[in-house]
Amino acid sequence: MKRVRVYIASPYSNGDKEQNAQLQMAATYHLLKLGFNPYMPVYHHFIQKAYPDLNHDIPWLEIDKAWLKECDMAIRLHIKNEKGEEIYSPGANEEEAFCKESGIPMFHFDSIEEMVRTMSTVENTIS
Repeated sequence: MKRVRVYIASPYSNGDKEQNAQLQMAATYHLLKLGFNPYMPVYHHFIQKAYPDLNHDIPWLEIDKAWLKECDMAIRLHIKNEKGEEIYSPGANEEEAFCKESGIPMFHFDSIEEMVRTMSTVENTIS
């Protein structure tokens, strides 16, 4: 049995990058506790902080899509700003389209709490 691999799609470049990275870390934490094998694509946030010269030289979305192909499913976090408007995410939009083209199931959530409630009912291993 192997853990189900879950890709996490959410805003990064729009809004507060640090808060967006923290959100994916929280999702990763909860998915790990639920027995999944999550992939947090905004790990590059921390690499770019340590090595700023990588900021624009690396095709992050193409790297992310290569990992997304290896995932069993994806989740998309629809995060809202302080005005209650969804934070636009061109990267997550592209990842969602890639999932549709590739037949990778994607679940949509408005909060970490909603994700935890739903994902606690989803099988977390594959034979």
